[in-house]
Amino acid sequence: MKSSQQNIFSALWIIVLTITMIPSSTEDSISIAYNSSLSPVRDPTGIRDPIKNVTVYPEGAVWNAELIQRVVTLAIIMVATLVGNMIILLVLSRSRYRKRSSRVNIFILNLAIGDLLVCLITMTSELLFEVFGEWVLGAAACKAIVYGQIVTLASTTFILTTMSYDRYQAICSPLRSTGGVKQAKRMIGASWILAFIFAIPQIFIFVQRENGITETGRVRYECVSRGYTAPWQRKVYFSWLTCYILIIPAACISYCYINVLRTVWAAGQESSRTTALNGYGCEDGCSMHSTIRLRRSFNAASTIPRAKIKTLKLTVCIIASFIICWTPYFIVHNIRIFSNYTVKIPRTVIIGAETFALLNSALNPIFYGYFNVRVRKGFIEIVYRKKDPTRERVCNGGLSGDTSYSSTALHQVPDRTTQQLVLEMSEYGTYYRPRRSPRAMRRKQQGEHAVARL
Repeated sequence: MKSSQQNIFSALWIIVLTITMIPSSTEDSISIAYNSSLSPVRDPTGIRDPIKNVTVYPEGAVWNAELIQRVVTLAIIMVATLVGNMIILLVLSRSRYRKRSSRVNIFILNLAIGDLLVCLITMTSELLFEVFGEWVLGAAACKAIVYGQIVTLASTTFILTTMSYDRYQAICSPLRSTGGVKQAKRMIGASWILAFIFAIPQIFIFVQRENGITETGRVRYECVSRGYTAPWQRKVYFSWLTCYILIIPAACISYCYINVLRTVWAAGQESSRTTALNGYGCEDGCSMHSTIRLRRSFNAASTIPRAKIKTLKLTVCIIASFIICWTPYFIVHNIRIFSNYTVKIPRTVIIGAETFALLNSALNPIFYGYFNVRVRKGFIEIVYRKKDPTRERVCNGGLSGDTSYSSTALHQVPDRTTQQLVLEMSEYGTYYRPRRSPRAMRRKQQGEHAVARL
């Protein structure tokens, strides 16, 4: 009897050791895209049937507090992404913006398209997985969706990198930046082509396979990565993915903006010295009325317009948001892959990192609207179906920021001391007709001679 109890105890102890020491299989799926439905995070509701040697799941998803919170969070992010990026597309697709398209507008338009595709492809498939508790879109959609996920992710990364290079050229080497909109379109086209090429391995890696049965006997499916023949291939591929999605673009972007900040800093220092000298008077005997006063829109030494500075702030916010939102995702999955899944990261941490990555697509439209008043005005015009009657400015505007202004010339007029005429200048140095403010226009209508200010 004692020997029998010892044998039973030994058998139970061996089973416990076997269960606790078995690492997660390297054959499990890994989220090459940012979709937790494709992650190797097993559904906790499944129960292993030792007789049938199959995992049995309940029919449909188990709607506990965790799942409800996950679905609500995804739905909020989806709505914010869809509404925000649709507003950007509607504003930029209006005729007045198409005729005055700038390089920054072209970049922003394609980023909005990419974020909208993230909503329609990634977030939709993720929400369906959470609601149904399994992969329900079929074998063809398994390959197509994971391919589309990498296309949208890579295109966003490449467009952000080319956008950084464009800002680097515009501020650090303005004389060499002669391509204009055509050059921006070529760079964006190359970004999309590279994204479609780099995502091709996804088609061969991901497949639909059976993942147990439901309580009613129906076969349950999942979309997993089974295209690897050895564990090292998974590590190599995900390392390559991390490099061209995060590390290499971050290095290029850092190089561009470090040089941009150095240029802006040097221009600001030179501008301060020039202002200090001019403050003591004019050494060559020139009169105050003939002196050309420089507005805040320009730095005196480098003539960097305010529009470029605002555009620089916009791109820095967009890029910083992308890096901050995506870094946790790549850290979590690299730890899991290179530890052969022996490092147990909680399911909530994995899902949180993937949700944080999706949040990036909802944040971008907020930056677009915050840094440009025309987006907000365009949205109001779309909602109320009317134009702003006080809008007379003719400029190369859009999302590149407020129009920058050149030097202000002072002219003598009979009834007033001076009249301030400001020539509007676009980012590319094109001059347009002067504009009077609504206040000055009202004064003119009343028969008074007043200063037309901006």
